[in-house]
Amino acid sequence: MVDHSRLQNYEKKYALGCVTGCLGCRWHRFQKSTEPATLCDLFWFWFLVVVTGFILFWFYYWILSSNSLADLNWYAYKQLGHPLALYTIMLSLTCVAVAYIILLDVLALCHIAVGQQLYIHWLHRIVLVIVLVLCTASVILVDFVWKEGWQLQRISLMITAPFLHVSAVVVMTFLTWFIAGWVLDRNFAKCHSHVSQVSVQMMCFGIYVVIMIGLYICPIFIRSPCISPRENLPTKPLVTAHKGASAISPENTVAAFEYATNYDVLVLESDVSVSFDGVPFILHDDNLRRTTDVDKVFPGMKQTAACWFNMSQLKQLDAGSWFIESPPFPESSSLSDGEKSLFRNQSIPLLLELLHVASQANTSVMFDIKTYDDRQHCKDHPHLTNSGKIIVDTIVNSGFPNEKIWWLYHDKLNISTNFTKVSNDKTASPQELLSAGISIVNFGYSSIFWDEISAYNEQNISVNMYVVDSPWLFSLYWCMGVYSVTTNRCSSFYNIGSPVWHLTPEGFLALWLTTDVLSIAIVLILWITQKHRRNRMIYKMESVSIDSNVGVFQSSQTMKEKLLFCGEHGGSEPDIALSEVEDHAPESSSSNQKY
Repeated sequence: MVDHSRLQNYEKKYALGCVTGCLGCRWHRFQKSTEPATLCDLFWFWFLVVVTGFILFWFYYWILSSNSLADLNWYAYKQLGHPLALYTIMLSLTCVAVAYIILLDVLALCHIAVGQQLYIHWLHRIVLVIVLVLCTASVILVDFVWKEGWQLQRISLMITAPFLHVSAVVVMTFLTWFIAGWVLDRNFAKCHSHVSQVSVQMMCFGIYVVIMIGLYICPIFIRSPCISPRENLPTKPLVTAHKGASAISPENTVAAFEYATNYDVLVLESDVSVSFDGVPFILHDDNLRRTTDVDKVFPGMKQTAACWFNMSQLKQLDAGSWFIESPPFPESSSLSDGEKSLFRNQSIPLLLELLHVASQANTSVMFDIKTYDDRQHCKDHPHLTNSGKIIVDTIVNSGFPNEKIWWLYHDKLNISTNFTKVSNDKTASPQELLSAGISIVNFGYSSIFWDEISAYNEQNISVNMYVVDSPWLFSLYWCMGVYSVTTNRCSSFYNIGSPVWHLTPEGFLALWLTTDVLSIAIVLILWITQKHRRNRMIYKMESVSIDSNVGVFQSSQTMKEKLLFCGEHGGSEPDIALSEVEDHAPESSSSNQKY
């Protein structure tokens, strides 16, 4: 009769099975292994570490690039011919990749913590390679089409560096438990037959120490305008409304300009073109497809440049419904029924309408002349050569105060005006600007840096930076002492009462020292704890081995004595005793027998 009872019962470890199954597809007990990681396993683990660093950098890049959300989506529209939320797509894909990679990191750390072989399944390896290739291709593509993004990352370090330092120290301190346990493991370097275990352990320990020392001293090199005495904090920058309040209303419409005046803006910024019949109007794009319903009203002219339309034709177009159907900013999606009704009735405004809104609110006006700047699209236009004069005459005849026009074309158009001159010439020194009667400069965020802004401030030249849509960048320019910023989000900046952070030098030093001292103390405790833990494990293993050998020896001696005793008195006991001796014999002796 066959006995089907279990020879041995094993404790089911569901958590361990989930960990080894998710990372290495080792779901069953017999697949698990506590053997040291092979060279191949170590290669793919460090490959995972590299991909983790890369994808975290890429995530950081896209988080900060929210400042240029409108620019990125505008680039996608120009390339594809229809709206595409490029920024949202890139950020979402990056978030998915980050979540997946972080999950693999957690599983790998769990393997190290429980002493399982660090094996990554081949499917995960393929995905890691794909992620690295796609991220690399994305970096190359972004570098090709949007180099300003790298300047934005460089600028961001002046406001994120202290927090990146603290985060890096916290992460490395947390990882110390796993690193110490791994390095102190006796099996750590057994797979390296050509290198001694001590050499590998010392090398890994040395790398760890260098990284930690580098993190502890790196605040020496942090330079930020937001680290200054509190009494030196400049006043809050004033706001220039880019195309009106374009984050909460359709850009370059009367509604957008009126909304902007509710937030105490300094300047209304816009773009001016001249129609075919010589009337200045407000529009940013070369054509009318993105912000109007020209496809429906004039389907045969949908690709035609806006400068070739008469003003009567332009006034027939709906310039607000697109904003409701394809909100360009997150805050654009929460509109009331009244706002939707208002926006659907917006048309392309005249320059005179913009001047009227600015006059009512006592704000200044600044604009680009699209007919002048985009000569390729308006070639052979009847008013191409005198578009500047038409615009100037319109302003002068409107009665709008000349000094409230921020004029960008004083060095391009030979027109005598009393407008406030604004320069965007970075090559001109502050002294040259003052001698030319210029006291305001207008630059993009990627054009000048902190020391140059300080040089302008020392000469009492006001600096306006564009386009600033993120609170962190607004705060950074606040700390730099910028006079004003051009933004789509004037409604958001209106309620900001202080920079996102500002520290005195003493406060920054206290933060630095506190972080480092706490980290050093915790790191030492973790290393000492892991060392004692490993020593206890080794001691227990040796004690169990000695006790086992002694027990087997004593059992063998007892069985032999029974054998001798039974042999002297006869009977069947010797067979039984002999079988018991064989059952209690050391396993090493039986394992050497060949069958």
